[in-house]
Amino acid sequence: MKDICVIGAGVAGLVAARYLQEKFCVTIYEASSSIGGIWLYNKHMTGVKHTPMYKNLRTNLPKQLMTFRDLPYDKGIPTFLTHGQVMDYLERYCQKFSISNLIEFDTPVISVKPDLSSDPVKMECLYN
Repeated sequence: MKDICVIGAGVAGLVAARYLQEKFCVTIYEASSSIGGIWLYNKHMTGVKHTPMYKNLRTNLPKQLMTFRDLPYDKGIPTFLTHGQVMDYLERYCQKFSISNLIEFDTPVISVKPDLSSDPVKMECLYN
């Protein structure tokens, strides 16, 4: 099985890893200590990255448009979600599709460059 890396454990990274793991050995490099990408909110968060989240934020899209087809949102929650509800959903997604064990937390990617000495060309991923 070929090795593949996904950079970031935000929504796109989690979904990419979910499908890539069916045919590849996947590692997700996440700069922070949690999944979620821009949905991660912590008023005490410092360091690696900052997100546009704030305490009372709600989505501007209804949950019906933010639902993955293979994991519905709970029916009892409101149409416009808090960042905490989105994070809970992403945690459930990770659990359902065994994604959490693929993630290397606190591992910022420094650069990605092609290794032109190989055929086919491989990518070299440098991280801390």
